[in-house]
Amino acid sequence: MTDDNALRALVEKERPHLIVPEIEAIATDALAAIAAAGVATVIPTARATQLTMNREGIRRLAAEELGLPTSPYAFAQSLDEMKAAIVKIGFLCVVKPVMSSSGKGQSLLKSEDDVEPAWNYAMAGGHVNHGRVIVEGFIDFDYEITQLTVRVADPQTGETETYFCEPIGYVQVVGDYVESWNLRR
Repeated sequence: MTDDNALRALVEKERPHLIVPEIEAIATDALAAIAAAGVATVIPTARATQLTMNREGIRRLAAEELGLPTSPYAFAQSLDEMKAAIVKIGFLCVVKPVMSSSGKGQSLLKSEDDVEPAWNYAMAGGHVNHGRVIVEGFIDFDYEITQLTVRVADPQTGETETYFCEPIGYVQVVGDYVESWNLRR
C-alpha cells in the first residue's frame, strides 16, 4: 500500500468504484492521482486522506492556512535540521515521523542525549519513510480524543447531512499508544 506504482496497479486491476483508506500506511499521492483520473472515488476525498494521514499537511492546514493555535513546530529532513529545530523550539519537545500512527516512531526529547536516538527511531518508525520529521513543542495533556464524523446525502432531501460519532479517547505513555475508549456518556 505504500508503493505508488503497486497501489495504482492494484486499483487498475480490481477497478473498485470506491476506496476507503483504513490504514495510515498508504501512498496518499497515488490515491490523489487515482481520484483525479476518475479511476475510483476516494472516501471521504483524496485531499482529506492526504491531509489527515500526513502530519505536515494537517499541521500546515491548521496553523498556516486556517490560523488555528498550535504548539510551536518545525519540519526537518536531516539530523542537522532536526537539531536546529530543537534549538528553536527547546526541550521538552516531541519528534514524530510525518507519517505514522499509534505513537510509532515518536519520541519525547528531554535533553541533547535524546536527539540522535529520536531521529533514528523516527526514520525506522514511520509508515512511509519520507525522511522527514516534525519537531513539536511539548504540551502536557491527560488524554487526546478523536471526533469522527459521517457525511451522507439525506435520501429524502438530497442535502448533505453531518453526523458526529461518540468521541474516542486515547492514552499515550512516552509517545506510545496504550489504550483507547469510547467517551459515551
